Amino acid sequence: MKIKTLLLTGLIVMIACDESKYDLENIVPEAYHKILYVNNSGKQEVTLYDIEDDYEYTLSIIQSGSEPDQTASANIRLLTQAEVDSRYSEPEAIDYQIISEDSYSLETTQVNFSVSDRYKLVTIALEPQVIKAILENAPATT
Repeated sequence: MKIKTLLLTGLIVMIACDESKYDLENIVPEAYHKILYVNNSGKQEVTLYDIEDDYEYTLSIIQSGSEPDQTASANIRLLTQAEVDSRYSEPEAIDYQIISEDSYSLETTQVNFSVSDRYKLVTIALEPQVIKAILENAPATT
């Protein structure tokens, strides 16, 4: 008698938990189903040598989230001077200056992920001679 009661109770509990508020789609908000982020994001210190050749820096863009088997896309762009000032210059009391568009080139500004992609690499080519000229014209900036 007790065994039948336990089985019946277990069956009722299993039915009651189906489609509950604790399912993954109800726990994790939709905004977190797919996430793209730059590995090692934030400030990166790069040493540029006084040479003619471009310096290539590679960004790793990683796809994650609660459902990473979805397609995703991202646009890559340079921060504006106002964004740099509010995020870095003002809090750190350092005069950061963005570099001009002729001092770098992006391999692509649009990154698209298929369902099987987990990361993408994007190369930025920096032109040391142009950046050197910018720094010489504004020696108090970083």
